[in-house]
Amino acid sequence: MSNLNIIRIQDLAKRLSLSRQSIWRLSKTDPDFPPKVKLTGQAVGFREKDVEAWLDSKTEIETEEVAA
Repeated sequence: MSNLNIIRIQDLAKRLSLSRQSIWRLSKTDPDFPPKVKLTGQAVGFREKDVEAWLDSKTEIETEEVAA
């Protein structure tokens, strides 16, 4: 099994400096936002590698816009 790190919503909110509500809003409105992973009945998380890839894509887009 591969190294699978899961980030819980409260940790993701801290990492992105966003509220939990903003994370949920992004998950519904941004088609590129990492999919949630159901852990138990109501507990969800996000794969760390997916979050990092999403952040990298956002950084690349912003860097290209600044350079233009």
